[in-house]
Amino acid sequence: IYVATIGEVAADPWHPRNPLYGNDYAFAFFSPYTWALGFLSRLSGLDPFRTLIAQAFVNLALFLVALYAFVTSFVGRRGATFYALLAVLFLWGSDPWIFSSFFHLRSLAHVVPYPSTFGASVALLTLAAFPRLSRNGSLGWALVAFPVLTLLLIIHPVNAVFLYLGLVILSL
Repeated sequence: IYVATIGEVAADPWHPRNPLYGNDYAFAFFSPYTWALGFLSRLSGLDPFRTLIAQAFVNLALFLVALYAFVTSFVGRRGATFYALLAVLFLWGSDPWIFSSFFHLRSLAHVVPYPSTFGASVALLTLAAFPRLSRNGSLGWALVAFPVLTLLLIIHPVNAVFLYLGLVILSL
């Protein structure tokens, strides 16, 4: 469904058609994420499937950087990131959900190209930056957090809730 959505945006970025019905009905998968990938597909000449595969590598790199930034900003030890990655990949139990934002070894290949991985990475980066942005008591953090929250509400609401709760907890 993501490949079809990206294909529709690549075909006509300003007026994509519903990829399921081929009409002008609204479609839930049209988001800034799929629009950007469709536009990149159109500019690069890559077919939508290859564009999504390339985005998987980008999302994986972004997730690893975000996890590193998040762990080092709160633990203070770079070595802890390795153990955090092991925990993320292996400590979900014997039969974990294969669902977006559940990054375990069995689901990572299924979810890494999708907005859930991008959203989780952006949320972790925002939470990692929050202590530095809010140190002096100014509201400068809001200039980062509110646009990110808005973007996440559009592309993956579960990660928006995660970020919102994380910001509330860090604020307390």
